[in-house]
Amino acid sequence: MIPARFRSLRAVLAFWYSSVLIVAYVVFGVTVYAYLRYEGRRAIERGLQAQVTWISDRVTTGLRPGAMPAPLSDLPQEIRDQIRRHLDEEGDNYAVLIRSRDGREFYMAGNRAALDAPRKPPVAGATVLASIDRGAGGTYRVASLSRETFEIHVAVPEEHIRRVLYNTKAIMFLLAPFVLLVGSIGGWHLARSALRPIDQVIAIAERRTAQNLGERMPERDVDDELGRLIRTLNRTADRVTASFEQIKNFSWNVAHEMKTPLTILRGEAELALAGPQTPEDAQRLSTTYLEETVRLSGIVDDLLTLAQADAGQAHVDRKPVRVEDLIEDLRDDAAILATEKNLHVDLPENASATVLGDAARLRRLFRSLIANAVRYTDSGGTIRIRSRREGGSVRISIEDTGIGIPPESLPLIFDRFYRADRARSRDRGGSGLGLSLARWIATSHGGTITAESTVGRGSTFTVTLPLAAA
Repeated sequence: MIPARFRSLRAVLAFWYSSVLIVAYVVFGVTVYAYLRYEGRRAIERGLQAQVTWISDRVTTGLRPGAMPAPLSDLPQEIRDQIRRHLDEEGDNYAVLIRSRDGREFYMAGNRAALDAPRKPPVAGATVLASIDRGAGGTYRVASLSRETFEIHVAVPEEHIRRVLYNTKAIMFLLAPFVLLVGSIGGWHLARSALRPIDQVIAIAERRTAQNLGERMPERDVDDELGRLIRTLNRTADRVTASFEQIKNFSWNVAHEMKTPLTILRGEAELALAGPQTPEDAQRLSTTYLEETVRLSGIVDDLLTLAQADAGQAHVDRKPVRVEDLIEDLRDDAAILATEKNLHVDLPENASATVLGDAARLRRLFRSLIANAVRYTDSGGTIRIRSRREGGSVRISIEDTGIGIPPESLPLIFDRFYRADRARSRDRGGSGLGLSLARWIATSHGGTITAESTVGRGSTFTVTLPLAAA
């Protein structure tokens, strides 16, 4: 089994870097070798053809001008001297054989072993190329040209091209270990450089705690995989930070909300234990216990519902609900609540509509909105309830003439435990969970809830619900 350190990402990257370099080196070496072999043979063939053509021209021009073609009987000494001087100038160790068509030799220069086997050119005027292998004597490339009265054979050894190819191969093999070493070291350093930003990301992630959740990883100015990873991690960290702050605030608010009723209960209990109580005192204590217990139960019930909603476990029993009947009941509830503060409740519009939803939860939603309207409207004010159909939905609005909500607080009122004025809200009996629960009920029914407000003039909460299919 491969050791773990050789299966690491750095080792794998280094291996592939090295492998790619070695493969590229091998391909380069094979290509260079094949190219040198091809070009070397072409150079030899071009040289042979040039020599055959030059010698043929010399022999032909040396004959008597205008003479009829006849078997060549002799080669003038002048032509022999020209051919010898030409071969000396070329210096490529050419072997030359000139003979008649019937096989009589007129001129021979160079290594005869290279010219013992060439066949007679089959077509007059055509140059034929062939190779002759003499074993230990070497390999020769031969060019043969046939004329009307004579033949020319020119041979040259392939030893120099074989030597070049052999040296090239030797150099490539000698450099292979060095290339492998350089590839391995270079691959390791390249992998290390490529992974260094990831090590920095890991270091930042490891030292991130609840105290420095806001620390961001330095982003790259290149839109590559690593840059996208860092941006994703930063966005994830932002979401975690927001969730952590929300949980922290939620825990603080829960403790703060429960502290007040628990403190009251504790104070009343200590007072009851301090000495004998009159029937009136006992009645007052019982009333206080009941009020604070109901308040605590309401907070716990709301928290439980929101927790179930967050976990996707809150049950919504959907059935057809007649909105106009629901609004009539809410108007009666609002009238009862408004009696103590001498508020006027008005229902100017109540459209006939049916939605598919949970009647109990919808009633909880609108009662929360009505309770808020009553709670924050001073004596003598008005609460107005409207219901109208718009397209495929019904819009229910609850409008009051209360104290209003500051513009900076309006986007936050649906957050849990949020209060625009904490002191006044607590005095008025709110827990800070009603609007959060109302928003969840609206969205769980496929609807929306919005708020509009003007400080000193009142607020309007509007719930939009989709109509049930006919």
